[in-house]
Amino acid sequence: MVRVRAAVWMLHPPRVGILNDSFMEDDYSWITDYLTGRPQFVRVGSCASDIVVSSTGAPQGTVLAPFLFTLYTSDFIYNSETCHAQKYSDNTAIVACVREEQEGEYTELARAFGDWSDRNGLLLNTSKTKELVIDFHRSKPHLQPINIQGKDIAVVQTYKFLGVHHDDKLNWYRHVSLSSSPTRITLVCIYTVVLIVGGLGIALMINVLKSNLRSVTTVAVLNIIVAHLLFLPSIPFRIDYYVRNSWDLPSWVCRVVSAMIHVHMYISFLIYVAVLTLRYHSFYKRAERQVFYRKLHSLGASAAIWAVVLIVAPLVLSLKYGEASDDHTCFRFGLKMKDPGVREINYFISAVFLIVPIALAGIQAHIMLSIIRQYGATSSSQQEFWAQVKSLCFVLIMLVCFVPYHIFRMHYLSNPEFEDENEIFLAITALSCLDLLFFVGRGACHSCGRALVF
Repeated sequence: MVRVRAAVWMLHPPRVGILNDSFMEDDYSWITDYLTGRPQFVRVGSCASDIVVSSTGAPQGTVLAPFLFTLYTSDFIYNSETCHAQKYSDNTAIVACVREEQEGEYTELARAFGDWSDRNGLLLNTSKTKELVIDFHRSKPHLQPINIQGKDIAVVQTYKFLGVHHDDKLNWYRHVSLSSSPTRITLVCIYTVVLIVGGLGIALMINVLKSNLRSVTTVAVLNIIVAHLLFLPSIPFRIDYYVRNSWDLPSWVCRVVSAMIHVHMYISFLIYVAVLTLRYHSFYKRAERQVFYRKLHSLGASAAIWAVVLIVAPLVLSLKYGEASDDHTCFRFGLKMKDPGVREINYFISAVFLIVPIALAGIQAHIMLSIIRQYGATSSSQQEFWAQVKSLCFVLIMLVCFVPYHIFRMHYLSNPEFEDENEIFLAITALSCLDLLFFVGRGACHSCGRALVF
């Protein structure tokens, strides 16, 4: 088992005295003057802050600063057969090979490193200090967290050190996938189409939709519009991340943006299934179109769906859904599939998303064949035929957008290293935002104000 602790230093009061042993007196005086008594201020437009004299750290962006910092920290050296410290400028990693839970040398070195930093005026940034444990044993021992300055150091599954993404399996997939431009280009293209065309569909649908809340399908379409309106604002965050290949916002924003595409998929799926179930019941029972006789009923049905969303979504997010593995990545949660119960829940959800659309497709095919047998060549002139075509659109959206993702997800749950492919299939589910274009129909193309046939 190998334990790696990467630390980030922040220079506090300067300890330039060490330089006296390395430079001539004149050079030492010049460097001392260079590092101390530096006036600095911040300017924003025409406004400037007060001047503050700084005698800590080193000027940013200079060639001399990394060299001086390396020299400044050169007296902390440790190297043994099983444990050593690796330093590169202001990045330090303690690497140890721990056998049979004998981690005394490792923990002692970490403690000594923290004490040395305190004695020499160096402040360790514990919030960015992480520990990566590489262990291939099936039964992993319980490890005590490393404590520095009263704070436990977080154990992560991946960590970016000197530009390289290391993971606890040493498979390098994370580093390769994050550098893969074809995947990112594909995702940017899909989400750009969804954002533009999906927004256009909402605008057209609102323009032609009548204010009749008595139709079940009309209420469903209104709920779909609301779901799209909640999801589409999250897409620019995804596009920005895939273009720049870096996440600079807080981790909770990542979790919310990631959750929105799943919430949108589940809401759309529930609405589609509900509408199709009512339509099929009406067809086979030869009942009249389902009607909400009071507006309160339609609002109540909508409120029930959104109440579930408002309860379940915050609950899932509060359980630390989708925690990013480091500060600059997002939507990389494959390793969370190993948590107890997570894989089983996802298998169940995927099974529902596969069985239900296939069953509805079979029923829809039977209905379409029944109408064609009944009306023959005149089927296309029947209002009932075109109403079922609308139902067929719901079914096709589920088959094209949702089913492929959940088929692949069955494989992904056992092979979480295929995160890039999973993200592409997940992006395809967002194409369901184009569904409103199927229902705008002739109402958006003609100025006669013809009512939509649902």
